[in-house]
Amino acid sequence: AVAHTGRGRIAAFPDLPAIGDTLAGYEAYEWNCILAPARTSPAIIEKLNTALNEVVQDPEVAARYSQLGMTVQTNTVAEAEGFLRSETEKWGRVIREANIKLE
Repeated sequence: AVAHTGRGRIAAFPDLPAIGDTLAGYEAYEWNCILAPARTSPAIIEKLNTALNEVVQDPEVAARYSQLGMTVQTNTVAEAEGFLRSETEKWGRVIREANIKLE
């Protein structure tokens, strides 16, 4: 690999630079998020969020993610909602400016 698309260094690949080290401001992440149907009770959403955060913080699970070069980040429901909004805005702007069309 020549570089990775996140920020900073990756523990599993400490010598691998980030693209942002050369191209200021560049960041693109692979991320996963579990979504629930519209109108799901906020109490259920919180319960799921708490349980999922506990699972990914389990030492065995976290170690496996690390072996794969992945960084686990837990979020509150509000943080996840904000992240989804910002990603939608960022990539929506890229799509519009590049005039990308679905074929």
